[in-house]
Amino acid sequence: MVAELSFGFWKFLLAKRYEATLWTGYLRHAFPNLEPQSRAVVYRALDELHTVRNRIAHHEPIHSRDLTADTLTIYRLLDWIDHDVRAWAVTLSRLQPIIAARPN
Repeated sequence: MVAELSFGFWKFLLAKRYEATLWTGYLRHAFPNLEPQSRAVVYRALDELHTVRNRIAHHEPIHSRDLTADTLTIYRLLDWIDHDVRAWAVTLSRLQPIIAARPN
């Protein structure tokens, strides 16, 4: 069931309306390395990634985006969850060489 939930679903769980109910009681524990713990910070990062994900999924242009910043946002989110997961993702990523090779 979890695999069937959309990226938007997870982002909207971090909406402001759930700060007192979901974030404070539960969801903040999913980001143990986030200091200070702020729902709004996580929401903004997920919102940025949701936007770029939708552009890619709908075959819209992303060439004008700062793709290095988008990549760093991914790593920052992973780091908030688990340092080792972030390090693992960095070692597997092929994004940086691709971004570096793109024409100006």
